[in-house]
Amino acid sequence: MIGNDVIFGGGNDDYDAESGDDIMVSDGGIERHEGMLGFDWVTYKGDTQGADADMFFTGLLPPDVDNIRDRFDLVEGLSGWNHNDILRGDDFDSAALTAIDPTSGQNNALNSAAQIALINGLQNLLGAGVTSFSGGNIILGGDGSDLIEGRGGDDLIDGDAWLNVRISVRSAGDPNLEIASANSMAELQAAMFAGTLNPGQLRIVREILTPTTVTDDFDRAVYSDNFANYVLTKNADGAGQSRIQLAPRPTAQIWSATSRN
Repeated sequence: MIGNDVIFGGGNDDYDAESGDDIMVSDGGIERHEGMLGFDWVTYKGDTQGADADMFFTGLLPPDVDNIRDRFDLVEGLSGWNHNDILRGDDFDSAALTAIDPTSGQNNALNSAAQIALINGLQNLLGAGVTSFSGGNIILGGDGSDLIEGRGGDDLIDGDAWLNVRISVRSAGDPNLEIASANSMAELQAAMFAGTLNPGQLRIVREILTPTTVTDDFDRAVYSDNFANYVLTKNADGAGQSRIQLAPRPTAQIWSATSRN
């Protein structure tokens, strides 16, 4: 069954997200994130420490005392939070993300505007009129001074934006009116058991947010080839957004990214 799940744990979790565009919340301890089919995310919202996430560390690596850390498999999106995070992607490119699984008929890309619309603000991040994304990873730093490495593929990197998930509580009389917001069901447990709220009032909210205060944080995007092989183009609007692309060479893999902030 295709479900676009949002999964919370209690720390030291082993997530299996299955199909759909899922979001796994990594909130402490050592976590294993198995995204499986669909365009899946890991967000470090709520973690008390800065993330050190590396998508090259997969569940297939043998046990190693030097590598006791979060593991990733078939995860396409990665988000920090409000610490100084280190976020490293993988080498998945368009060919890998759009490859169809023969059993389910699904892939790991954002194939439609409907998928993009699942996350408020993702359309703005991708750009007006964009209806799909399959270039590589989307990596968001959030607040703090972050180090982000996209690696292979045509990645989208934003140093300030981050992925938030929450529960929107709606009015029983008007489902369009939000009356409260909660980070998890634990905050609503008492009201649910007391009958003050009912499940029909709850909505999952997925949203791309940016810090609302000006700071002196400094984000860094790390690239893997010689600087001479990159072409850096700054947008004409002067907003600091730039596109950095590895110049094509006959024998080289082309690694590129769109970096912002």
